[in-house]
Formats: sequence, structure tokens, C-alpha cells
Amino acid sequence: MFRSQACLAPRSKSFPPRVKDFQRPIGDPLEITRIESPSTRFSLRLETNQFGERYTLLLKLKGEGKTGRTTDTITLHTSNKKQPVFLIDANTFIHERVHTFPEDLDFGTFEAAQVRTNDALRKTLTQVLMVYQDAGTNFQVTAKTDLPFLHVLEKPSKTGEQVQIEVELKPQELRPGDFEGHLELLTNDRDFPRMEIAVRGRVQ
Repeated sequence: MFRSQACLAPRSKSFPPRVKDFQRPIGDPLEITRIESPSTRFSLRLETNQFGERYTLLLKLKGEGKTGRTTDTITLHTSNKKQPVFLIDANTFIHERVHTFPEDLDFGTFEAAQVRTNDALRKTLTQVLMVYQDAGTNFQVTAKTDLPFLHVLEKPSKTGEQVQIEVELKPQELRPGDFEGHLELLTNDRDFPRMEIAVRGRVQ
């Protein structure tokens, strides 16, 4: 039995399908006779590149249903006696209508002295958080943080469906040690008026 993986995480309901290529194991020609999956989150289509030799499985996530991460098993039944079944783990992630990318912010490890004297390094360490509202037209976000050495700047898009949040370091207020805090997002969306993003890093 052969097991493989495919991953898909859309931001909206319109996106290209995920492609999974596979070839027959060494030996007799392989014909895929049936495809099974219990999931209703995605649709599947099989394309034959070379009969008995090479196939492409296309997975298209519908963007509907329960939000969050899910793993579903796709079962391919074949005519090959040595490999009668192929199992593929389909890892899918459906975002909430309002969501961020990334899901949290990690500044990593950096030296305070270098950040104070090297402006290019400070700019490189600036974190960018995108906040999306699917099908939004006038999406607004106000961001604030409980970490005093961070400066937050909101930049709404012209389309009104997303806001870019830039989180910069204040060099003179940095202190050595690990830090953990939050970025609070206040939005004008009724269903998602408040969101909280974890922020972490280490100052040397």
C-alpha cells in the first residue's frame, strides 16, 4: 500500500486545483479503476498522461463547509496486483471569511545593538501582516500592541478587501530577552470585530 500527501489552503472560493502526479510502481502496467473519498470539501479529477504508466490527480477545494484544517484520505483502486490501492492524505485548510496571513508574527532572534545602528537591518526585521475580508469593499482595521517597543502602521488597500499591517521595531526601547505579546486587531466587520495575533521573538 502506497501513501502520499497533498496540501491546499485557499484564501477565497476561486483558486486553481492542486495537482498530484504519480507513476506506476516497477512491474506490470497500472490502471486506476476507481477513486474514493468521504470528503465533500473538494472535487477530484483524474487525467491520464500515459495509459498504464503515469497519471495526474487534480484536487479542487470548494471553499465551503467547516472552516479550519482537515485531513481526508483519497483512495485510488488500481489493477496492479502488487499495488492494488494508493492512499493520498489530502490536507486542506478553509479560512474564516476574515482572516490573517501569517497567523502569527515571529521576529526570530536579533541583536539590539545592531538594530540601533543598522537602519537597513531594522527595516528587514519589520513584520508584515495581511488582514483579509473576502468580498470586502470598505474593510477597515485598527491595530495596537501590548509590546512597547513595537510601532504599528495600518495600510488599507484601494479595493477595500484587505489591510496591510506593518509592525516595526523601536530600537531605543529594546531590552535583552525573550518576548511574547499580542497584536490586537479591531475591525468594522460585524462577525469578526476583534482578532488577536501572537507576537514573539528574542532580543540579544
